[in-house]
Amino acid sequence: MHKEDYIEYLKSFEWREKRKLFMEMCNWTCSKCGAKAVYLHHLNYNNIGNEELDVDVIPLCRDCHNEIHKKGEYGYGEFKLGYY
Repeated sequence: MHKEDYIEYLKSFEWREKRKLFMEMCNWTCSKCGAKAVYLHHLNYNNIGNEELDVDVIPLCRDCHNEIHKKGEYGYGEFKLGYY
């Protein structure tokens, strides 16, 4: 998938609904620290359009999301999964 297509996907109704569902499933809780999640972070781009929670995407708060991008980590890395 090209970057432009991915950006369009993130603007789609399909993504907004999926994001809302996944965030509700984890009670809007960051999978790293337990704070309020505001991002549904893609761990990989293998299943765009067919993402699975904790396989392809994880909920993150602003600080943890910034941290993962600053470190250049895009997979689970040191993140433990489990909702607080």
